Amino acid sequence: MELRKFIATTIREYLNENKITPDYLKVKKPYIDRDGNIIGGDTYKVNDYEKYDFISEKTHSFLINWCWNETNLRFYQTHGLNAIDDDIINELSQWKPKSPIKLYRAVCDKEGESKYKNKLKSYFKTLEAAQMTLEDMNCEASGGYIQTIKVNPKDILVDMTLIPNWRDLDIIDEVIVIANV
Repeated sequence: MELRKFIATTIREYLNENKITPDYLKVKKPYIDRDGNIIGGDTYKVNDYEKYDFISEKTHSFLINWCWNETNLRFYQTHGLNAIDDDIINELSQWKPKSPIKLYRAVCDKEGESKYKNKLKSYFKTLEAAQMTLEDMNCEASGGYIQTIKVNPKDILVDMTLIPNWRDLDIIDEVIVIANV
């Protein structure tokens, strides 16, 4: 039994390091939540927002859903990169920092943090933003804290503040990190 776990872990780590996503890990079918948002798969709902030349509708829709739709956010955090269209990942890759950066995260649920290992997490570039989030979510009473990390560009999906005119896109100042850090 231990040998099976070791082999499975080794294969999973190899696939993650080489960015190879086997078919059995890909999300096969999207589903639609009660608000009509398409979650997962290769299809994203086109929202009612202005269109821009520098970002595709699909990528913009993904970012809107990440920032403002908690159901979609949990889905992406749970399924990681496997739930995001490769075209979106490629487009977002142009908006990464060139060198390692220090980031901050408001953590409310210490035990829940472990379930997002090798998935996606939101961080802020400023300590103040993370502290405001901690206060807004009323996490301090339950033992919440601010996590501080230094992240390499290869571990970042996107730094939203590097997207041109990001404030006009109705997104927030987050950095989405591939949570293997």
